[in-house]
Amino acid sequence: MSQPKYKNPPPVFMLEMIDQGYAIARELATYGIPIVGFLPQGPCIESHSRIASKICRFPERDEERVALMLRLKEEFAPHKPVLILSSEAHIPFLYRNRKVLETHFAFELPEEGKMQTMLEKDLFSAFARKHHILIPASLELSNKQPLTSETFEGQPFPMVVKPKIRDHNWKRTYKSQKAFLARSPTEALNLCRRLLKTADRLVAQEWIPGPDRNIHFCLTYLCRNGEALDTVCGIKLQQHPPLFGNTAAAISREVDEVTQETLRLLRAAEVCGFCSVEFKQHAQNGRFYVIEPTVGRMNRQELFSMLGQHRLVLAAYCRLSSLPLPASPGMSKPFIYVEEGLDIKSSLDYQHYGAMNWKEWFSSLTSRQIRPMFISSKDPLVSLLTLAGVLKHLGYYLFKGRTRHFYEDPTLRELIHLNQNN
Repeated sequence: MSQPKYKNPPPVFMLEMIDQGYAIARELATYGIPIVGFLPQGPCIESHSRIASKICRFPERDEERVALMLRLKEEFAPHKPVLILSSEAHIPFLYRNRKVLETHFAFELPEEGKMQTMLEKDLFSAFARKHHILIPASLELSNKQPLTSETFEGQPFPMVVKPKIRDHNWKRTYKSQKAFLARSPTEALNLCRRLLKTADRLVAQEWIPGPDRNIHFCLTYLCRNGEALDTVCGIKLQQHPPLFGNTAAAISREVDEVTQETLRLLRAAEVCGFCSVEFKQHAQNGRFYVIEPTVGRMNRQELFSMLGQHRLVLAAYCRLSSLPLPASPGMSKPFIYVEEGLDIKSSLDYQHYGAMNWKEWFSSLTSRQIRPMFISSKDPLVSLLTLAGVLKHLGYYLFKGRTRHFYEDPTLRELIHLNQNN
């Protein structure tokens, strides 16, 4: 069923148009919305996309960034472009230049202090205690404070250690590795000292037992008055890296407790714009722990919010551009969202650890409508490059017996097999 198209609508400026930013831009373009996509300086398959009206590399300096955005904005006059953020790395840029950007672009961000409360682990921990929000025990570490054997005394182990912000330096060094695992205070100390050579700040967080399927998420868009345009919930089927990585596959799963706690948390924080909260259900006690809130930007599951009955990003665009929301396309079949490259790598990593249920995996794919992040008839070249990448991962595994950038982690193996019994 074809989507209704707007006539001469305001454009969307997408920062950055990679990963979920690309997938959302592709979906919005089906409504006739012009897309201006900004890409990082490094190579990416999205640079070959044909869905955007303009594709530009985003400069490094604030002055050059603002000048470029204002110049491109004039090409769409008199419309005020809608600005959508998909990368946490650009949040400081928006706040530094908020006054001028708000004059020329339509977007919603909370007060900077409220944003920091959600982003800073120590501030969020204090906020969670005040509002009786269940979270794992955690520590925030940086190069500005000494690390000693006493740092991790009394903390529950194992702990997940990850960077505060996965910037370009982290991605260049550790590729898709989002987090590491430490089993003891000594192991955590050595690991953090090594990681702090790449990242300025780290977060060490208590591991909540349970497989990938125990990860629940709720996506929403909050107006300044606290009204939610919509809420969308789901669960992860697989992550990459396994157990504490990015979403590789997910399905819809509405859980009232997850929705209500998401809205309670975000409204108590007085935030607005694109928001989401990720939970993990404890394998033993069944309680939902808040793993991570995301505020001010889309996250990796955001394409999920444009599938089925939900069109959360389109609703936000209509709000910011003062356009009517088109009628719903009607009921759709149950779907499974798949990020192609991550899903095949996750499956092969689980295969390496002897924990991949291929029958269940194929069953999940054949019983639902597959909605991939990249592969689409709307953008053939990006689709072909994505397929080539999947075949490359398979070929690498066949010749090397492992996926690219894989490292053997005995603790991860232990946790994977322990979770199979939960």
